[in-house]
This record gives sequence, C-alpha cells and structure tokens, in this order.
Amino acid sequence: MVLQVTFIVDKIEDDECLGFTNDMTKINHNLQLLPDEFLPKFWHALKQSQNGLTLIITVGRYLCMIAIAKDKSAGSMTFFDTLQKDELANKICETLNSTQLKESFMEQHLLLKPHYKKHFNDVVLSKETFFFN
Repeated sequence: MVLQVTFIVDKIEDDECLGFTNDMTKINHNLQLLPDEFLPKFWHALKQSQNGLTLIITVGRYLCMIAIAKDKSAGSMTFFDTLQKDELANKICETLNSTQLKESFMEQHLLLKPHYKKHFNDVVLSKETFFFN
C-alpha cells in the first residue's frame, strides 16, 4: 500500500486541478517529501545554474513545476492536474517562456498518462500548515 503524501500550498482551486505556493518555508517542506534520490540532484543542479532552476516532475496525479532562485530566497511550486482538465496542459505550455521547459512539461504530461489513475490518490494538496509546524 502506498502512503498518501500531503503537499502544502497557499491556494487550491475548488476542483483540485491546480495548487500553488511561493512561500519558501512550504516549498522546502514539500521538497523534503520528494523521493530521497531527487534532492541531491536538485540541489546540485541549482548550484550549477546561473540564476536559478525551473523543472517539472510528476508527483502522484500532478505535474509539479518547481522554480527556485539560485540564492534560494524566492521560488514557487505549482501542482497541475493536466489529465482531469485536458485543455490545461496546452494553456500552461503556451505560458512557458522556454522551448526546453515546454518540451519537459509535455514529456512529463505524456509520461503521467498511463499511470494517472493508479496514482490519483497518492498526493493531496492542503492549505493546512499544521503538517509541518
């Protein structure tokens, strides 16, 4: 049985297809919930970056876009359920400012499709902060 993971966000749409935070305390908490092998690679890539890092990964039923400034002073973490709302993937892709990021987003979107139902309940978004106080 897979344990359900709760990520903390500031805003959640009513249909839970979109969640967002730009609070670095919450982002750091959420990063700790990702698989152990992810964090060392993430911090290394951030250190090697010029201004910061933006990447897209899958977590449960969500695509998660993580953007963090090189000095870790600012960032954002956005969760998208692009399969529950098909048009959301294309709308998001149109707003991304780099070809590499657009390709990564669509790649992760396609990778998620075959596993979407299996992992639908693996992740929950919450505005409750008692999870990490």
